[in-house]
Amino acid sequence: MIEVMVLHCAHWTPSPEETMALLGILPASDRERIRKFHFEADRKRSLAACLLTRLLIRRMLPQLPPSDIAIERTEHGRPFLRNAPQGFDFNLSHHGDFCIIVGCLQSRVGVDVMKVELNANETADKFLDIFRDFQVTPHEWRQIEACRAPEDPSWSRLHAFFRLWCLKEAYTKTLGLGLGLDFKTIEFKVRDGVWSGRDGLVEAFDEDVSVSTNGVLQSGWYFHVGYLDTLHPFVIAVENKDLMQGEDCLLFEKVLSMSVEDFK
Repeated sequence: MIEVMVLHCAHWTPSPEETMALLGILPASDRERIRKFHFEADRKRSLAACLLTRLLIRRMLPQLPPSDIAIERTEHGRPFLRNAPQGFDFNLSHHGDFCIIVGCLQSRVGVDVMKVELNANETADKFLDIFRDFQVTPHEWRQIEACRAPEDPSWSRLHAFFRLWCLKEAYTKTLGLGLGLDFKTIEFKVRDGVWSGRDGLVEAFDEDVSVSTNGVLQSGWYFHVGYLDTLHPFVIAVENKDLMQGEDCLLFEKVLSMSVEDFK
């Protein structure tokens, strides 16, 4: 089973006093990293990610004292729990209005969320043209083009691109690969008809999605593609698909608030 915790950062409004108290829970290195963000929204998302990480670990590993929760990072920046039980893994992502974290006791996992948005004076067609030959394979581009919905072809293609990008991010984050990886070496195929000609808000599960690296099919993976709201597609990647049996294989929890009491 995969545990998933989601926080709508825009709806989470701790007071300045509560924020200071929550920062005090974190180690000095995390506090310093959060304070380096220029924009308040970025500081808030980063704080939420740190807190959700500790909250998830408390839920999944109740035998671990809070003082023993030590989060470190690999050389590629992937967070991990020092002295974690064998098999335990977690991963997190935050973008736009949401922060999401996933955890599993028996498999490596990855997650990515993105907000479908454009910069001022930027069109969907112009944005997509930038990526046409950059980090997207010809087959993946054909899949994006096939998502032209009659009512809004540009917007539906934009959604398809962001879903694809979340797939690539979640997959590489599961493996702990660095940001310098050439995404063109990774190719995702979505079963015909799942996304074609549909509006933006579509999902895909398990057999709907397959992945190859350098032309070699990677078996045994499970992918869940969904939406947190109408503008935030997300992907959960699980390295061991045998765990994903039954309707309860994904346990979602919406976190509405966090206080110091939650971490004692």
